[in-house]
Amino acid sequence: MKNTLLIWIMLLGIWGCSNDDDNAFETSVPREKITFKAVPGGAIMYYNLKGNKEVFSIRARYVDAQGKEITVDGTYLSDSLTLVGFDDARQNVPVRLSFFNHKLEESDGMDMVFNTEDSAPAAFFKTVEVTPGWNGFQIAYDAPQSTGYAHIFYLGENPLTHRPDTLWLQTILIAKGHNVHSFSLQQERPSNTIIITTEDFRGYRVKKGVWENVEAYAISQYPSVNISVKDPLGIIEENTTYRLSSQYLFDGKTKGEARMLEGNVEKQAYLFATKKNTVGKYWVLDLGEKQMIARLRMYAAYKWSLFIASWNWMGQLSDKYPSEVTIYGSNDMEDEESWEQLGYFYQSPLVEGWAAKSNTVIADLTVLERQESLYADINCVANGKEYRYIKMLVHNTFRYDGQLTYQNRNNIIALSELEVFVKK
Repeated sequence: MKNTLLIWIMLLGIWGCSNDDDNAFETSVPREKITFKAVPGGAIMYYNLKGNKEVFSIRARYVDAQGKEITVDGTYLSDSLTLVGFDDARQNVPVRLSFFNHKLEESDGMDMVFNTEDSAPAAFFKTVEVTPGWNGFQIAYDAPQSTGYAHIFYLGENPLTHRPDTLWLQTILIAKGHNVHSFSLQQERPSNTIIITTEDFRGYRVKKGVWENVEAYAISQYPSVNISVKDPLGIIEENTTYRLSSQYLFDGKTKGEARMLEGNVEKQAYLFATKKNTVGKYWVLDLGEKQMIARLRMYAAYKWSLFIASWNWMGQLSDKYPSEVTIYGSNDMEDEESWEQLGYFYQSPLVEGWAAKSNTVIADLTVLERQESLYADINCVANGKEYRYIKMLVHNTFRYDGQLTYQNRNNIIALSELEVFVKK
């Protein structure tokens, strides 16, 4: 009995020693097979586990900018890990690496270091510019990638307490590349204090910036009588029979009421229109003097009969109005290199856009006068420059007319009125 018990004790000891050996996972992964590349907000760790059949996965542990320990795992099926959680660029951030076999037994640690680049929320403040805007301000910045948000505030009057307060205006995604955003304020002042804070995708606040005494440009409508229309490409329809002319861009009749005032309801349009196949071409406005351009406002007229038989309307109006426009400014309209882009407007041509209600038939002047004006604004960048000439390039018109039938087959552009707003 004693001999049997002794044998069992010896066997258990041998089994225990064997078990201890199994728990000890040892591997050797050369350091040169692990490299790091600094990226905005962190680093990418590249590893090569090929040829090491014992290693099933790899683990990286490090401490981020918030002081939290981060664990990131990868397997032999991949070759990289992304290490995130940093704001400002850093050098020699410690990281401990370990490896696991197919039994999920962990090896001893391997200590290495990596570098990082500024994250987008941190780099934002190295490039951002806050400059005067129309009834407000604008911001411009360059971002290495989209990894955060910017919260825009200004100092104003709290509408509830009527006391000075920091008022939230908008939150924007910090988008990769060069970006410009314009902001108009309801509380108009000659200058404003602007506050911007940034936040990463994990919800942590990164940085804050304050800009004081940012001028706000007041705007006013430029007198239409001072504007003349230039047609260098010969695209504008001048038709006295149907009352189509560039002069109707600035006659002050935004809804199409001129035809009723003249007693011509059925055929005569009293609108601005271009010739066939002129979508994608431009005309020029001459202000007669240099002005800082704030915006252009396009108007649409209401439909005046159920079946418009005149000219080339094909029964519809809403599909003749611009859905995509680019505005350029210059002081020498003959110099093609001098034109600078000032504004851009876009609505999908396949949806009911700003001019959709123009297909509403109104044949009574009293009813028409009670209707709201149909318009869209093309906002221009406040770049501090003045221009005499404005080029209006229409890229597309709406293709939606309620039935998706006509779709502006003649590629005609129409407008009821056009207003120009400049720095006051």
